[in-house]
Amino acid sequence: MNSSTSGKNNQQKNPLPTYFSDPPLQHVDLFKLSSYPVLDVEEAIKFTLTEENLAEMLHTMLNHSLPDEVAEMKKFHDLGDWEKTQDIAHKIKGGCVYVGTVQMKMACQYFERYWKSGETDLLEALYQQILHTIEENVRYIKNWLDKRK
Repeated sequence: MNSSTSGKNNQQKNPLPTYFSDPPLQHVDLFKLSSYPVLDVEEAIKFTLTEENLAEMLHTMLNHSLPDEVAEMKKFHDLGDWEKTQDIAHKIKGGCVYVGTVQMKMACQYFERYWKSGETDLLEALYQQILHTIEENVRYIKNWLDKRK
């Protein structure tokens, strides 16, 4: 078997999860996050190397960085500063990539890309989706962490 065939087989066996693709073209699809996992442990371990490291990183995120970032994002939102709100959403998204919190990542990504498109009609709804997704996902992740104890 030559290397190009082998590479082709590997690509077919291990395709990227669908949440690595671009955001949907239809606006209604920007609000469909349930098809994404809340937490993709397998994907996260590619960055954290072990489930124990992942648990430590999630604990830190939930108890330190995420509350601070959400508070900062709310502050900029309340000031009507969508640019800075988007900057914080981008920062949250970056952290989500490393710990496999896919729904939170996608909520932030949809908001960020919508903002960058220059459209504004759905900004508030997409912002509220970020907050709701974070709130719901934090409960799930805390439960996952508690089960590991």
